[in-house]
Amino acid sequence: METIAQIYTGQITNWKEVGGDDAEIVLIGRESNSGTRDGFETVTGTADQCKYRQELTSTGDVITAVSQNPGAIGYASLASVKDSVKALAVGGVTPSEATVKDGSYAIQRPFVLVTKTGTALSETAQSFFDFVTSAEAAGIISDAGAVPVH
Repeated sequence: METIAQIYTGQITNWKEVGGDDAEIVLIGRESNSGTRDGFETVTGTADQCKYRQELTSTGDVITAVSQNPGAIGYASLASVKDSVKALAVGGVTPSEATVKDGSYAIQRPFVLVTKTGTALSETAQSFFDFVTSAEAAGIISDAGAVPVH
């Protein structure tokens, strides 16, 4: 995690510094109001310190930019990772549904459903909440590449 933070804050600028080829590290990230960016910077402790070469408006654009530049590194949700890029192990742990669920993959954060405190959900809202947290929805969520609650 420390190495990732050093890369994204510009303390490490060449892949040879971390055992790679002698090539500049090209940092790709999301725009400043992105939840993905906030999650990444919060988890890595790099908020407002990253030295991005490109700040893009979608995860798909990040994946495309990284796939087209052998010196690039970016971040994306596990559900968005395609065969055109490699998901990196962190601390020897490869990202997968299992390592996200058990908490061993370090760069992750949960998405949560929120409601107003002290207010009962409408019948429709309760039905939705019950469904998205059900075993039935877990298969759909997994099929989409995300990690379900169950």
